[in-house]
Amino acid sequence: MTKIRVSLCVGALGMMLALPVVTDADDSVSLSEVSNFSLQAAPQDDGGAGAGSGDDGDVEGPVSMRSADVQAQGTFDLKIIADYSTSSDGSDDDIGNRFELQWGFMENHELVLKLPVGYGDGRIEGNGDVSVGWQWKFHEGDGSWMPSIALYHEMRLPTGYHSSGHDLEVRGVFTWDVNPGTCRLHLNPFIRFMDTDNLETNMSRELESNGASPSEYKNVSGRHFAAGGIIGIDHRLSDTTVINVDYILDSGRLDGYRMQHMMEAGMDYKLSDSRMLTWATRWTMDGDDQGDNWGLSVGYIFSF
Repeated sequence: MTKIRVSLCVGALGMMLALPVVTDADDSVSLSEVSNFSLQAAPQDDGGAGAGSGDDGDVEGPVSMRSADVQAQGTFDLKIIADYSTSSDGSDDDIGNRFELQWGFMENHELVLKLPVGYGDGRIEGNGDVSVGWQWKFHEGDGSWMPSIALYHEMRLPTGYHSSGHDLEVRGVFTWDVNPGTCRLHLNPFIRFMDTDNLETNMSRELESNGASPSEYKNVSGRHFAAGGIIGIDHRLSDTTVINVDYILDSGRLDGYRMQHMMEAGMDYKLSDSRMLTWATRWTMDGDDQGDNWGLSVGYIFSF
């Protein structure tokens, strides 16, 4: 049975890497538009740590996928993450920090507070907006085909520089224990509702600074609805090391841009019972100048 489960885990990774990439000239999204969420994991059957890198089963890395499990009740994780991304569209590279707090405020419920801050191009609308997230795990998997299931909500608040409106993301979170305590498969379909002109204003300024014609930079239009999904795995290599790999499909936030196809891969390394070092890299699978080509995030985690 163990050999079968390990084969399924490796097969799931192979399927992700072999996903067909079908682009649509009418859709796009930048890598920086995809929020980075913490992936979390279920405990092993023997009561030890699960496939995730945290003591309560969390995978703490700065990847976009989530697992159905939540922060243990009465505990906190404080995450300090440094982000870098680059593109080939002529714009400056992006450098910033994200500060995240995860709180298990009651059984099967987790609260997430996020504050991203950009440097260099700091005077962009929405820089410093706070996001508030809540995850509710309402079904525990049965160890076979039935996954653990949770619902995640996140709202962006206009607290940053010249910001306006609100965004709301609703995400379904499904987690299968392929090989309990070692490897799991995650599926995260999501929908996003947007009521802001932050991105339109910032994109118009960027196009104008890059020499675009007035017909281009004056006619940027933001969407009010977007959708997509994330599929990935986390795999425990040792008691201190976990790897994460996922594929992202996102319909984007601007009209007239294509779908964005991305991959992420990273590792979490446990330094002690209360400290962890994490990293993740992201890259586009589309090979053009729409959105970021490549990004790197490095995080340091304090657990309380």
